[in-house]
Amino acid sequence: GREHAAGALNPDSPTGKPGRSPELPPLRKRGRGRHRGGGLEPEQRRPGFRLSTPARRRRQLALVPGPLTGLHNRRHFFDLAEYEFRRAQRFGHPLSVIMLDIDHFKQVNDAYGHIVGDQVLRGVAERCREILRDIDLLGRYGGEEFTALLPETRPADARQVAERMRQIVARTAIETESGPVTVTICLGHAIMDEGSHDLDALLDHADQALYQAKNAGRNRVSSWNSNADPGKD
Repeated sequence: GREHAAGALNPDSPTGKPGRSPELPPLRKRGRGRHRGGGLEPEQRRPGFRLSTPARRRRQLALVPGPLTGLHNRRHFFDLAEYEFRRAQRFGHPLSVIMLDIDHFKQVNDAYGHIVGDQVLRGVAERCREILRDIDLLGRYGGEEFTALLPETRPADARQVAERMRQIVARTAIETESGPVTVTICLGHAIMDEGSHDLDALLDHADQALYQAKNAGRNRVSSWNSNADPGKD
C-alpha cells in the first residue's frame, strides 16, 4: 500500500540512517528560458544555445548549501534517482516520476512573508510524504517545486498517487504563525519508456506534463503523452 511515509536520508551520515540532511536554499522562480549567467562554458554562451530543463537545474544544484525542509537534498535525490532509473532500465521494471509546483506561491510570500512561506513549503512536503511509500523518493527540486520518484509504479497508479497528493494539499490548511494557509498544487507525471533514454529525459517529460497542468488552470494533474500537443493534457 501507499500509506507509509517516505523517509528522508542523511547523505552525510556514515551509517546512512534516517535523519535530517542539508538542503539547498530556494532558487529563483523557475521557468522555461529564465535561467541565465554563471556556470556555463564559453561555447554554451553562444546565441541560441539552451540547456535542457533538467540540465539547467542540475547546474543550479551545487550552487550554495543551506537550510532544510525535511526532504532529500537535491544532490542526494539525484544520486538515489539515478540508481533507481538504472535498476528499472536493467530489469525492465516500471518507474514513474511526479513533479509538483505550489500554485501562486509568490502570493503567499508577498502576503505573509518568507517565514510563513517556508512553513507552507514544509506543510506541503509533509502532506505529500503521507501519500508516498517508504521506497518512494521525494525531494525539493527548487523554489516551490518538488519531485517524487516512484519505483515499480505504472502510469495509472502514478496518476492516482498524484491525484491523492493534489487532494490532500487542497483540502488541508497548513498551520503557520499567521494562522492557517490553504494552497493548491499542480502535478505532472511521466513513466519511463522508450523515449526516456536517461533520467534527465524522464524528468523533462514530467516537467512538460506539469506545465500542461499549470496552463490548464492550476490545482490539476496532467500526464505526459509523447503524442500530445504541448499545453494540452
